[in-house]
Amino acid sequence: MRRSYFFEGLCFGAIIGLILGYFFDIEEETKKVIDKASNVKLSKEESSEPESEESAVAKTLEAIEHGFEKLSNMVDQKKDS
Repeated sequence: MRRSYFFEGLCFGAIIGLILGYFFDIEEETKKVIDKASNVKLSKEESSEPESEESAVAKTLEAIEHGFEKLSNMVDQKKDS
């Protein structure tokens, strides 16, 4: 029976990731630039008008129906082959 080294590899990868993360930690100035850029995106999203609840529900229902149609087509194709 073959032995699985999954958990050993997972632990080893986590340790290596922590070590590399410590050594390659980004500088404080870079963090400020990233935070500033993310705040700009958030402020643009907040300025847009919020969707009404009805339109959000309608979009969700349309997406679900579209997904069911695709799934039905896939099942039908599988049955035919």
